[in-house]
Amino acid sequence: MISTNTKSQIEQLTKKFPEAKPVINALSDDYIFMLSKMSHEIRNPLTLIYSSLQLIQSQHPEVKEFKYWNEILLDVEYLRKLLSDMSSFNKGDKLTVTTIDIKEMLSFLVTSNEAKCFQINTSILFHAEPNIPIVIGDSTKLKQVFINLLKNACEAIDEKGIVCVDLSATDEYVEINIADNGRGIPKEHAKDIFSPFVSFKESGSGLGLAISKRIIDAHDGLITFTSEEGKGTTFTVKLPIL
Repeated sequence: MISTNTKSQIEQLTKKFPEAKPVINALSDDYIFMLSKMSHEIRNPLTLIYSSLQLIQSQHPEVKEFKYWNEILLDVEYLRKLLSDMSSFNKGDKLTVTTIDIKEMLSFLVTSNEAKCFQINTSILFHAEPNIPIVIGDSTKLKQVFINLLKNACEAIDEKGIVCVDLSATDEYVEINIADNGRGIPKEHAKDIFSPFVSFKESGSGLGLAISKRIIDAHDGLITFTSEEGKGTTFTVKLPIL
């Protein structure tokens, strides 16, 4: 996969040698198509394997007594999710643009996460300034970003905590801050936080934040974070107002 650093180097190269841009773009498109096709071709038989395992379990419930049965199901499900995440990463810069009421989107996502947060003894709050302008972008992909950031915020909290979502705007962009008072991100991990396949979670694929950054970059936006161990993390997304 093309890392953020490699992408930056490619952009610098095309600025220096603009005549090479069509060739580089063609190679990039071929690369993304190849990865997407590979993910698709692997995911299809894997889905059939997973369905077969579920069918076996339904018809022969005694297999659940097999020592490694649950681990097999979990491993296959993890591979399915990994391939799905790879596909999302590869397609992260392909946008279907519409007008978006970002306030309405965030309000809905916060409400839909309230029950989940309640289960882990965590409160989730939403505050928006009045007169937030309409944003131009890919609604599905932006929703994917905010779902991922909210999920990470909730998972960062070990005990009773709080997640705050704040929406504001300037003349140039809308700003979304998603803050938690959880564990925080160690300084030594900060530089790799948006790198693909780098995860500091036990069962993470390392693609969630990489996908999010790719999507926000495609919107000509900016995603950053501040964090302090033991006190929490704030992710900030800025989307331009067109």
